[in-house]
Amino acid sequence: MISEEELRNHFDAAGFANTHEIKRTSEFKSRSNARYIYVDKDRLPNRVFVYIEETLPNFKIPGTEALGRRFRSNMRHFPSRINNGKTPCHYGLAVKIDNSACLLDFLQWFNSI
Repeated sequence: MISEEELRNHFDAAGFANTHEIKRTSEFKSRSNARYIYVDKDRLPNRVFVYIEETLPNFKIPGTEALGRRFRSNMRHFPSRINNGKTPCHYGLAVKIDNSACLLDFLQWFNSI
């Protein structure tokens, strides 16, 4: 389990800036590579789900699992396309992260690309 405050502290310590906040999603920008990552706050504190660009390289980090493409209108820095509706919607790769230690490993990998 991870609280929203603990999650923010991990992102801050890993070199990310919180650039946008809405009810269901937090947007973070890496200070090292200027890439964005989105956090699904609805799943906290039991699970950590993040969304990254699909074009990023594959990763093999213990305690993480890529779940495939997900569409969310609030991922404003990701590409968009028409999914089921009539207007384009942003999409990214959903990643499930098991715990705080795995999150830190994932953020370290994300900053290195």
